[in-house]
Amino acid sequence: MRTNCLLIGMLLACIGTRAQKVIDVNTTNFAVADPVQMNSSVNGLIYSPVKFVRVVSGTPFFRDEYMSGAIIFPGGKAYKGFKLRLNLLDNQVNYLNDKGQELIATTPLAGIILGDSAKGESYVFVPGDQLGAGDNNLNKVWFEILINDRVSLCLQMRKTLHDQLSYGSATTQQDILTDNFYFIRKGNDFIRIKKWDELVELFADKKAAVTEYIKTNHLKGKNQQDYTQLVKYYNTL
Repeated sequence: MRTNCLLIGMLLACIGTRAQKVIDVNTTNFAVADPVQMNSSVNGLIYSPVKFVRVVSGTPFFRDEYMSGAIIFPGGKAYKGFKLRLNLLDNQVNYLNDKGQELIATTPLAGIILGDSAKGESYVFVPGDQLGAGDNNLNKVWFEILINDRVSLCLQMRKTLHDQLSYGSATTQQDILTDNFYFIRKGNDFIRIKKWDELVELFADKKAAVTEYIKTNHLKGKNQQDYTQLVKYYNTL
């Protein structure tokens, strides 16, 4: 129950009248998914983990465990009550059907919400084509929405498969590495931020206030908290 409330709360938080929000779900049609809805609305292929049998460290998923979640379709129709996990290596949404089989969602989705009841947190993910990424390589990439506002902050957790040869072994083992990249959605622009100074420069129209805020709060751009804190502040100006 707590997780469902969190999911609904996060979805409603994404429904706003302020311009430039990255998710605009203009609907109250937030239904509880049942087995029929799962099969008819989402569609899926059986997931096979064979690809990852040699992986010794890292994970292709945002979280290995299944999380209570909701799915959002283009146009705003949404269902809660799914067990989901997000494969960020292959950019796939996996879900459990009523028989406990893990399937890969084949129907195009506009977003998903994952709930962590233990931490009391929810995570919103949206594919690049819903963000106006303007890059075919990013259209199917899933981004976590860290801030959903006039200026939005998105995080790409890019997963890569890396082969490693073990001495004296004929078997090649693999690692899955994760690199984080930040993107700003501002107006019609979707901009990758390669370093902290680029984010600061992007807010040059409020340079004096931004510079003072960074100094007062000792922001260095060393972690996600610094990025979210600065973007949140800029949205208040």
